[in-house]
Amino acid sequence: MNPLLASTRHRQRGPIAEVRSARERGCTVLITSHLMDEVGHIADRVAYLSEGQLRFILPPSEILGATGADRLSQGIATLLRTPVA
Repeated sequence: MNPLLASTRHRQRGPIAEVRSARERGCTVLITSHLMDEVGHIADRVAYLSEGQLRFILPPSEILGATGADRLSQGIATLLRTPVA
């Protein structure tokens, strides 16, 4: 079992606080989720895979800046409509 998920601190502090704590200790944290707007608040980079192909790896701020979107999920949707070079 993953010690991060099994820890008492995790149950007391919640998963977001635990991820931030792990990052502060220099750990790499990989999160898989469909909730991009929530994950975007703690992510350094967002990687998007589609049909086994990596579409992009970008910081959330770059996704928002490049697309003019207000929410990360909107920015990702805009990037996915852009043809792959």
